Amino acid sequence: MHAIIETKLQLDKLQEYCTDSCFVQLICGNDNFHPKFTNVVALYYQCLNSKGHIIPINHSETFNLNWSDVLDFLSKHKIVYLLDKKFHDYFFPETIKSTDIQFQILNQTNKQFKSDECNTPVHVHFYREHYFRNNINAIIPVVKHLEKWNRIFEKIKQYLNFRPLTWFDNEYTTTFKRIEQEGIKITPSKFNHHFEPTFEEYSISKNKIHSLYNLYNLTTRPSNTFNNINFAALPKENGARSSFIPTNDYFIEFDFTAYILVLSLVFVTLNLLMPLIQIWRKYSAYQRLKRKKLHLKISMEALEKNLKKKRFLKK
Repeated sequence: MHAIIETKLQLDKLQEYCTDSCFVQLICGNDNFHPKFTNVVALYYQCLNSKGHIIPINHSETFNLNWSDVLDFLSKHKIVYLLDKKFHDYFFPETIKSTDIQFQILNQTNKQFKSDECNTPVHVHFYREHYFRNNINAIIPVVKHLEKWNRIFEKIKQYLNFRPLTWFDNEYTTTFKRIEQEGIKITPSKFNHHFEPTFEEYSISKNKIHSLYNLYNLTTRPSNTFNNINFAALPKENGARSSFIPTNDYFIEFDFTAYILVLSLVFVTLNLLMPLIQIWRKYSAYQRLKRKKLHLKISMEALEKNLKKKRFLKK
């Protein structure tokens, strides 16, 4: 089987080898752009019992496959392993059963796996010289994408046999993705006065800026810094927050006990609020259980200490 899958016949042949589980990474036009502002260039596909493949969708040096055929191919798998499910949710339908292995890696190693650390010298050169192009990955040679992701797969394949974390794969990642994709309306004159994004086209379009949550922190608290702007710690004193204005009527801020989640803007709809409330309830129950265990531990230690001081036998 060829490493580059360029025809429907080859894709059908690949399907004969693997329909159980696989690792997939979507390669977009530019890794620095917000997912809403980029397109699909290719797909890295690695069946767990065979070699890695590149499936081109919109690459400049290959024949390209129809995206709907590729999605249909992936939907036939029992489970698809991903490194960032929230990112892939921008492009994959719900019919594809997937799980995010970053949470497993974080649980096992106490750190996030960063794919850009495996960039080839070609990737480094192109991103240094052409960081502003929204199709940079379409001109990086396809074999270099294959080389990079084969290297990554060797580093992460040990984490692919864990049981999927259903809640993280569904409610958790989906909620933050839906918040991101709405964007936050800005007043350009005020915004440009207070902020200096790395490159506007990465996250700003039609007077709306889009944030990007990082869900893979050791503290389990999502951070929200993207394009040189920390949305979770906007300055209060200098008027920078006045750069952001409601798209409809109001800004709403949620600040939950023991779980710092500040939302810059939320559309007040039941569909959006209910997942947030479910997250808060589950996390609050988890925190209450932790406090009970801690109080029990302290009480037992105090009891043990007091018992040691008691004299049970007196003359």
